[in-house]
Amino acid sequence: MGIPIPPDEPERLENLLSLEVLDTRINYQLETITQIASRTFGAPIALVSLVDSERQWFKAKWGLDVSETPREQAFCAHAIMDRETMVVKDATEDERFSSNPLVTGDPSIRFYAGAPLVTQSGYSIGTLCVIDDKPRFATVDELATLQQLATLAVGILQNETKHAKLQAQTQSVSADDTNPELLLSSLAHELRTPLGHIMGFAELMQTELANDDVGIRHSGFLDIVRQSSEHLCRLVDNLIRFEQSSFTDSLSLEPIDLNGKIDQVVQSFSGAVAAKTQSLAYADNGQNISVLADHTSLRQILTNLISNASKYTPENGKITLVASVDTDHDLCRIEIRDDGPGMPRDVLMALGKPFVRGTTSANPETEGFGLGLHITKRLCEAMNGSLAFTPILAGGTCANIRLPLVTSMQALQTLDATTVS
Repeated sequence: MGIPIPPDEPERLENLLSLEVLDTRINYQLETITQIASRTFGAPIALVSLVDSERQWFKAKWGLDVSETPREQAFCAHAIMDRETMVVKDATEDERFSSNPLVTGDPSIRFYAGAPLVTQSGYSIGTLCVIDDKPRFATVDELATLQQLATLAVGILQNETKHAKLQAQTQSVSADDTNPELLLSSLAHELRTPLGHIMGFAELMQTELANDDVGIRHSGFLDIVRQSSEHLCRLVDNLIRFEQSSFTDSLSLEPIDLNGKIDQVVQSFSGAVAAKTQSLAYADNGQNISVLADHTSLRQILTNLISNASKYTPENGKITLVASVDTDHDLCRIEIRDDGPGMPRDVLMALGKPFVRGTTSANPETEGFGLGLHITKRLCEAMNGSLAFTPILAGGTCANIRLPLVTSMQALQTLDATTVS
């Protein structure tokens, strides 16, 4: 039996190619979706399959070693012909597949369920499918979950494309460009739509499966999808904040207990660093330090720099914060040190400029646009401080923050204002 060809095949292939995801690296969010699908059905294999002109290629897979198969052998080539999930209960009894090499040989397909991946343009570019080597039925709940996961997978695929295109465009802009935000406005806002869909579906699935045994077992996977989406949202927020160049105008500078603020931020990272078996410690040298800063901005500065240090620190690595005072210059010095691989001095000197980022991240999934550190540096400067990066001789990088100390006169002025109010 010949390969079925959709009536809109040229347009479908054009849509698939426009995503620029074929033969790209593994997407761990999609791999998580295949794990959820596999365990939902109790089936050994689950795939995110993209049907190209001559093959089906697996963007994510669970339980299968190969990365692609010829299109003429692909069950998914049949599944993309319809918008409904295709179910094959026993491939040996289906004339379309009974002589298929994937049935007569490895992986001995018997059961197949494939939900089409339909893009925003309306084309079915592939499927999210589950495969079993035993004949079986699929329940209504299993099929509903598969369809929801397929919708989530499409959102992740389309978002990956937009993310990659945005990175390519920002990398082509000079760090000295005086108006780089001109190319960011529409792209940053456009990214919010698919991100909203991904987060919405993840939350919906968590709610619907909250009382289901399968849902309870896989709530951790959905957490990963949600957290990864939230991370991308933070990147988008950085783009939007960068576009709005006046965001430092509304800062409110006031005396802040630095030790308390750092303890608060360090505590918020306890779960994240524990998950990476990293350690995070703060040494205040027994000093009570008060700085003149904006509460929200100081928290963002510390959060961005600790997050960046964690990104470049390997598992079992150490991140250390040290604070000291320079009374001669009325400055507080805060150092955030990591024991990662370090960076070349020319890269360290350029950090903090727009679109400049380190290139040795231990986790490529956390790549950004080089705007987080730029915003962090601008916030420091807006509070009459500074931010610079230096290498550590034993390995690693040190972020050096300088912020103004609260002088005796400023403390009295604050006390007077409080008394009057």
